Parts: sequence; C-alpha cells; structure tokens
Amino acid sequence: KQAYREMDQIFEAAADGMCLIDKDFNLLRINESFCSILGMPKEKILGKKCYEIFRSPKCHTPGCGLINILNGNTRYEYNVEHEWQDDEGTYGIVTAAPVHDSKGEVVGIVENFKDLTQNRRMERELQRLEKLNMIGDIAVGLGHEIRNPLTTVRGFTQILKENYPQISPDYLEVMLDEIDRASMVISEFILLSQDKAVDKTRQNINDLVLDMEQMIATEAKIYDHVVRINLTPVPEVLLDPGEIRQLIMHLARNGLEAMPQPGVLSIATYQENGHAVLTVSDQGPGIPSDVLQKIGTPFHSTKDFSLGLGLPISYAIAQRHQATINIATKTTGTRISVSFPSADSA
Repeated sequence: KQAYREMDQIFEAAADGMCLIDKDFNLLRINESFCSILGMPKEKILGKKCYEIFRSPKCHTPGCGLINILNGNTRYEYNVEHEWQDDEGTYGIVTAAPVHDSKGEVVGIVENFKDLTQNRRMERELQRLEKLNMIGDIAVGLGHEIRNPLTTVRGFTQILKENYPQISPDYLEVMLDEIDRASMVISEFILLSQDKAVDKTRQNINDLVLDMEQMIATEAKIYDHVVRINLTPVPEVLLDPGEIRQLIMHLARNGLEAMPQPGVLSIATYQENGHAVLTVSDQGPGIPSDVLQKIGTPFHSTKDFSLGLGLPISYAIAQRHQATINIATKTTGTRISVSFPSADSA
C-alpha cells in the first residue's frame, strides 16, 4: 500500500502529462499536468475514449500507442503536434508503456506526454531573429548606398521642375513621387536593423494607444470596421514613442486588412508578471499554419501589392525594446500580443 501511495503521488505530481488507458481505449486516470495541457477539466476527460479527447492524427492508425503495445512492443515513443486548445498547437513526445495485471497480462498502457511546445517556439524565434538580424545588417548598408544617389536624383529633378517649364511638369511630378516612394521603402527597410538607435523614455503605453485611437478609427472606417479600446492600468515602460506608434499602426492595419466587412478590431492592454502587454485582435479567418511559420520574414506577404515589411518591422521594433511578440490564431480571428518589460525591471 505504501508503494502504491508513493506511485500515486508521483503520478499526480509529475510535471509531464500522464494518463492511464485500458485495452478498450477508455481513459481511466489522468493527472493535472495533462489536464492543463489539454485545457480541459478532469471530469470532462475521465471515462471518455482516448481518441475522443486527444483527436490525434495517429488515432485509429498503426501509430497509436495502445495498438503498438497490444501488438507486443514493450515501449513506444512518437512525436505529436496537434491543436488541442483553441488558439495554438501543442508539440511534444509521447511515450507509451504497458500496464500488467497480477497475471502479467497487458490490460492497458500508461502514456507520458512531455510538452516541448515552448522549446520549439523558442527555437523558431531564435531562427527568425537570426534571419531578421542578418537582413537588417544588409538593409542598413544597402539602404545608405541607395539613399544617397536617390537624394541627388531627387534634387536635380526638383530643379528641372522649377526651372525648366518646357519639360512636362506632370512627368516630373510622377518622378518625384516614385523617388519619394523608393526612399520610404528604404527607410522602412532600415528599420529592420537591430542596431538602429532608439531614444527610450519612461512612457505609459496606454497614453500612446489613446493618442492613436482617432487615427486608427479613421482608417477602420475605410474598411467598414469599428475599433474597440479596452485599457487597464499597466506599468510604465522604457520605449521610443515614435517606434511604438509605428508598431501599433502596423498591427492595427494588419488586423483591419484581414477582416471581412464589417468587423471589430480590439486593442487592449493589461499587466502580466510585471510586464505591460498590448494586444491587437481581429475577427479575420485566422492565419494558416504554413503562413504562420513565415510570419515576420521580410517580403513574405499574402496581400497583393505589399512588400511584407509590416510584421518584420514590428518584430524588429519589439526586439529593440526587449519585448516579445506572440501570435494566437484560429478560424474566428487572430490575436497578436506584445509584452514589454516594465521600466523598473529593465
């Protein structure tokens, strides 16, 4: 009995998700860690078939852990990646082992789920940041090399327009507009650099959101959308107001462009673990998984006539402010959260 109690305590206290499944696929036991991973209370899990709860691509296939153990394997391990909760996928390693009765007969399995979602997320974030930093370094050098001759060309074009009326002013105006557009693209490209100088001061991000509320609402009307603001007290953060305004505008514009008409764009703030968190949520169709993997990559865009620099610039701005960006998406909308460390902890 003492050994049984100890095993019971280990089962319940384990950091990994653990469950007990009988030969008929019934879930007999599950620990709190696994309930947390699944995002479901224990009473909604116990007594159900495992395939009803897990809904894994391996269910009812030779890759099923229970089927492998019943077929004679003494241990079976496999990777799993699945959307168990509403807003994001879960990745981990499942290890299945047989459970025997007093006669040595296999009566079920115990499964251990090691959640590696955060590890994978960090690996992908590091890869994305390395790529972004490399592109940013190229952008700075290339941007300055291109901007200097563009400035010269614009200056001479302006002189032609002012001093040589016999040259079509309409043509020269088009040239000036295109030169300005190219210059703007270069300026945005340079924003990808992690080494760009920023002038940080103590600010409350709520004040910046309120300053931009009318501007965002005006743009929302173009798309027949409305904007809802829900601000709660947050700690002050060290930030460059100009850069953060640009980040907010990029995120808001992405949300507005993603939604069918009419839609609601929600901007909110809250405090979490001493951080000030800004969220921008839309009611669009969500981001497909293959596109989600490329989010933040410069020049990757699902929209026509877009350079795809909005989110990469947002990531670069967040990085310069030691902030993190998290994207939660489902078929009814996407929520982008930016978490800033407080000024007192920075």
